[in-house]
Amino acid sequence: FVNETVPFSKALGDTASRLEADWNFEGGISGVPSGFVELDRMTGGFQPGTLTILAGRASEGKTSCVMAMAFNMAVDFHRPVALFSPGLSMVDLTRRLLSQMTGLSVSEMRNRDSLTEEQRTRLYRCIQKMYSIPIFIDDTENISCFQISCRCRRLVLEHSVGMVFVDGLQRISSPGDNGTTCNREMETAEIVRNLRFISKELNVPILATANLNRRLEDTRNGKLALSELPELDDIGLEADTVIAICNPWKSEKGKNGKSAGNVAVLDVMKNNPGDTGTAKIRFEGR
Repeated sequence: FVNETVPFSKALGDTASRLEADWNFEGGISGVPSGFVELDRMTGGFQPGTLTILAGRASEGKTSCVMAMAFNMAVDFHRPVALFSPGLSMVDLTRRLLSQMTGLSVSEMRNRDSLTEEQRTRLYRCIQKMYSIPIFIDDTENISCFQISCRCRRLVLEHSVGMVFVDGLQRISSPGDNGTTCNREMETAEIVRNLRFISKELNVPILATANLNRRLEDTRNGKLALSELPELDDIGLEADTVIAICNPWKSEKGKNGKSAGNVAVLDVMKNNPGDTGTAKIRFEGR
């Protein structure tokens, strides 16, 4: 990229043009919608050329959250999606997506004899429906940013992919993996920097997941400042948006007074394109 110094009048004109373009989008959602209404109101959808980090403890639903977003984008909003998963195989990811679509747990799907005829029919119908979903999965282990860049470029050109997910920053290989001694935090920051460059180069939003060392709900009712999460210090500086998942925090009551299910909180801790705040989403523990 070649940057140039421009007068403020040009910046103001470009901004006014962008605002007018945003007004043409329903609800101000000018980016790629996640399908989570409260989150989309804050972000305006995932914006082209930006990098989002979704952080949380291991096994707190980051992958399930990513799969729900990918499904919403591909099915409800007709946006082809690329998903890089160096930690989980494509079969495991597809099982999770089938679980979300059918309401059956992964363990239930594995045991045919435990399923009723209605559940088997529902599962088969979902499998048939999924053949047309424009989600492209790459489960290469120890994939590098260079490989991600090359494959994303091809997917954008050949399939018009409009959103990229990278599930597991810690699984991406870096120059320090060749046996030389290197600070892993510095390596991770460099990986994030490279992913942000890829998003800008291809003008496609990228969301990557990262692990936290502690549960957010264990401190200050789940509300933390970005500066209180040292493992996100360098990552937060490089990313455009940082979202932490707190999962779950309580059981919500519906209008009839009955439980509406467990609720997870997406805490938008940093958001250069828009507002910060929290968004509640339903969480099914199984």
